[in-house]
Amino acid sequence: MPDFNGALFVKLYDSFLKRNAADYSYLMPGRVLFEDTLAIQNGKTDAHFFLRGDTLAGGKLGRIVAYAWEKRDQLSQSTGDASGHLDSLFIIADTLSATTKLDSIPPDVEIEINNTPVSQFSENDMYVDPSFVMDFYVRDEDSGINIGHGAGYEMTVQLDSSQDNSWDVTSDFVFDTGTNHSGHVGFEFENLLPGTHQILFSAWDNSLNRANVRVQVVVTPKNMQIIDPMTYPNPAPGYTAFTFSLTNDAQVTIKVYTVAGRLIRTLNGFASRGFNHFPEEDWDCTDEDGDFLANGLYLYKIIAQRKRSFFETEKENQRSERIGRMIVMR
Repeated sequence: MPDFNGALFVKLYDSFLKRNAADYSYLMPGRVLFEDTLAIQNGKTDAHFFLRGDTLAGGKLGRIVAYAWEKRDQLSQSTGDASGHLDSLFIIADTLSATTKLDSIPPDVEIEINNTPVSQFSENDMYVDPSFVMDFYVRDEDSGINIGHGAGYEMTVQLDSSQDNSWDVTSDFVFDTGTNHSGHVGFEFENLLPGTHQILFSAWDNSLNRANVRVQVVVTPKNMQIIDPMTYPNPAPGYTAFTFSLTNDAQVTIKVYTVAGRLIRTLNGFASRGFNHFPEEDWDCTDEDGDFLANGLYLYKIIAQRKRSFFETEKENQRSERIGRMIVMR
């Protein structure tokens, strides 16, 4: 159909394999050798791809299946489609053509977290919600991206080096239109526990070069929290420090009050996720005028204002406050 313009989704399968059992024989489907969505112009399209000959089962029972669709009328959005298949194809390595250039370079992989490229940020800035989406963009200019070499050559996502948390995402990989040299796959993590996690993405090209890309993320609770605030030593003999843990990095303000509610000292600084000793060199128990506090009971308020990472969605609560008591006794 010379007036057909649209797209063609095509799959090429290796030859069926004959298997023999005790009293019967049967055919096992061949693996997918090539899969792509191709542009059709004036009823024609073509595709070029690379496979290692030593990875082919080979035989005379290969097959191609295809589905094409066309947008005929842009105004009415009406479409036409067609499907077909071709069986009994000879699948055999070409030993007569010129030797293919040796490809020893693994695919390139670029990663996005919640639509933000990882490459834009330092490792220390990769804070994420317990649920987030990662997109893996894979490119291989020489031999193309492998999606069909079978067991041992899957495209995988692995969490914290655990085989129990390893997922085969090969079937979810989508090639860019008209090429088998680039494409992407997305993966959604849900309800990860707070803390540091290692994520490993692996992909192969058709020359069986493997790319391993690791990313470290820090999963943080949805709300900013101050945990176990106290002063040490308490009673303070003329110096003390505020100790607490944070669920996220934050700008911290500590306000000290008399029991009557009068503000006598404000301390400001930055505190990191985890345990903090604030300030680092202790507080000398002086007020804003530099005078030493009298012996007695005081109140303090710790205020933590969370800094949101570019990888994270909007939070319900970016701020947390805790109130405590301390005694000065020289």
